[in-house]
Amino acid sequence: MQSALQHLETPNDALAAQSSTLERSRKLNEQIGGELTIVSHEDFPQRTVTVWRGEKGFILSTGGALLEARPAKVPDVIKGNFSGFVVDRDSLHLRAVKRYDEGGLRLTVISNVPITPELLQTTTSRLGSVTLIPPDREGNLLIQPPAPASPAARKRVDAGRVPPPSNRFDPAFRFYTLFNVVDWETGKSLPLAASWPEERAAMKGPVMVLSRHS
Repeated sequence: MQSALQHLETPNDALAAQSSTLERSRKLNEQIGGELTIVSHEDFPQRTVTVWRGEKGFILSTGGALLEARPAKVPDVIKGNFSGFVVDRDSLHLRAVKRYDEGGLRLTVISNVPITPELLQTTTSRLGSVTLIPPDREGNLLIQPPAPASPAARKRVDAGRVPPPSNRFDPAFRFYTLFNVVDWETGKSLPLAASWPEERAAMKGPVMVLSRHS
């Protein structure tokens, strides 16, 4: 996932640099922005690019088409450039932000890719199954979701599967890791948990659950 994030950040920086040059000469518009986006897609078929020119913004698909969706601004608490994992509304995303704010130029370019099972395909081919569990809207995380699911819950991402054991001495096992994620509505970075509680206990932060055979 970190590799995918870097793979997103690099073309976003290049796209922003080209856009800033055009904006300074007052040649940047939706059509040219779309053409630049096509060139810099970097094999992310679901990527979108948001371009803010001062207080006016537009969103482009990875194919360069202008989308009707309303562009969302970067939260005020996030200063300067940014790249990381974010939870936006109910879903997890990779997001890279590049800003230019000097000499009267105010330009922000944002590349976004939703975290999907397809994005995790390379990882699951080596690890078995991967489950990403975002925190709910109250900032809590349940390893095993309650039944029925809480209305505050967000979407999990499940990818891959654990293959059948090769023999009786090949048991499946699970382990966990935590990482930072930014709530895009508030700009708040959710804290990590230092240890795991019992099943269904509440904790702070998102978690990746990996399953594989020994």
